[in-house]
Formats: sequence, C-alpha cells, structure tokens
Amino acid sequence: MRLGNLLAILLTACFGASAQQPLNDAAALSAQAIKSMVTDSAWAKPAPVPGRKTPVIVRWESALPVYEACAQGGVERYLFSCASKLLYLSGLAEKFQRMIEHFYVLSISNYPKPLELSVGPQPPEHSSAANAQLASLGKRIGQGTSISRTAKVPLRPVDVVVLPAGSELLVLIFFSRSEPLTLQDDEVSFESIYGNLQIKSTFQLKEMIYKSKLEL
Repeated sequence: MRLGNLLAILLTACFGASAQQPLNDAAALSAQAIKSMVTDSAWAKPAPVPGRKTPVIVRWESALPVYEACAQGGVERYLFSCASKLLYLSGLAEKFQRMIEHFYVLSISNYPKPLELSVGPQPPEHSSAANAQLASLGKRIGQGTSISRTAKVPLRPVDVVVLPAGSELLVLIFFSRSEPLTLQDDEVSFESIYGNLQIKSTFQLKEMIYKSKLEL
C-alpha cells in the first residue's frame, strides 16, 4: 500500500467505526494501564503547546505495547487516535502489521489547527479539496520534522498523513526502518516545527524494552 492512500482509508475508518474487538491474545490490561500507555509512558509523551491547556501527545504507534493497549481498549477519545485501531476498523489490521515492519509510525494527537485551516471559507470536511489541503499541510509539517540521534544524521519522515479530529488534527508520521534505531543510540529526540508551533519529545530507549526487545 502506498502511504499516500492512507488518508482516504483512515477517513473512512473514522466514520465507519463499529465495536472494537481484541486484535491479539495479550494479557488483559486495566483501563488505567491502557490510558497510561497511550498518553503518558515511555512510548507516549505529553508535550506542552504555548497558549493551550491541552498538550499534544507524541506516541510510537508502531511499538507493540502501544498496539496492544489500543487493541484492548474501546473507543475512548484518547484511544481513537490509534493508527492501528483506525486501520482495524477498516479491515486493514494485516496491512498495518506489514507497514510497521518497514516504518516507525509516530503520531501527534491534539495537534492544533493552523491558521490557514481555521480562518475564512473552508472546503467541506472530507471533500477532495479538504483532503488535498491536509495532504499539502502534511508535506509542510514533514519538512520540519525529524528524529535526532547523538552523532548520527537525523531521521527524516518518508510521509506525513494529517487527519481531521474535531477541532484539532491527528498527525501520523512515517520514518523508514532502513536505518534502525538501537539501544546504542541511548536517547532520541523527536521534533516537529511548523510555523510558530514547536513540538519536542525525548525518549529514553532503555526504557522502551518490552518482552526483552526494544519496541519502537
């Protein structure tokens, strides 16, 4: 699947949601453990945004513990931003599994709409014009987005998909695994700058071991 085709698929998922069923056989997590995993954990970091009470959440969607938490939860607001859940609701869980073999998938939820999407006449949401507008925004966001590693060239995204999420946006960012992150990298910093909005989150890789494996 070409990453550019994800936009239409995920938009369909958002409006074709049905009751969520477990995606795996992992041991059941408590509701609090699920919420913590996807909103404030080694794999999910709240990042403050100046002038806003609600922080954005930077999350490793492709990490197994995040995938399991999203699978076991329902459709709470903080879970409905899960990329794996959106694809599952469109019957594409297997495609997500194949996708994360090749890409690190990170998300930014609660992303504030930039001025150009909130001022003046706007095309109807989910129309071809609106989707093209979001695709263009994704390219611009991608230009200022990276994962930095000590003494190594930063990773740059292969693609960025932007989805409407009520009054905010959900941003999905794809990085190639062709240059894999390892425990020797120790610490990585995710940064995304677009206009006056700067989002930065630091992740300690030694804290991201799950089932004896680095999960990203």
